[in-house]
Amino acid sequence: MWIVAKYNSKGLEVFKKELSGKLNKDIKYYHPKIKVKDTSKVKKFKYILGQYIFCQSSKFLDQKIFNNIKNLRGLDYFLKDCFNCQNEIIKFIDFCKSNEDLDGSLKRSFFNISLNKKYQFISGPFKNMIFNIISNNQKRFEIILHGKRVFVERNYNNLLSID
Repeated sequence: MWIVAKYNSKGLEVFKKELSGKLNKDIKYYHPKIKVKDTSKVKKFKYILGQYIFCQSSKFLDQKIFNNIKNLRGLDYFLKDCFNCQNEIIKFIDFCKSNEDLDGSLKRSFFNISLNKKYQFISGPFKNMIFNIISNNQKRFEIILHGKRVFVERNYNNLLSID
């Protein structure tokens, strides 16, 4: 079972330590990141989801345990609808992992939009609707949705490639 946690701005390591301690280290984390260009030889990364991280444990299914970990140090909150969105979370994580390079950071292909692929909205008023992108520019996409041309604001956070 995957859940999504929002941690405090400087509390990621504190949160992970607290959560691992409560769950007896029966937990996996996934935190998608990109490389940031730097002039020094030290690799720097930026997390693409900001202060959100995916956490996986079978113990999240136990409501008693889940309620017990809601007030950990370093944690702001858990997203509420994670239990109902497991398929979408798994699809997103698999998509991210399929677009990672050897050091675990996302490749440019993760952000590429192709005119030949089908996409699905994962949030907003068109949630779960499938569409093709006809054209795109820096501010918006032109799509075909149910046979009609529609312009939508360019937002990578609300669409998922399904091809």
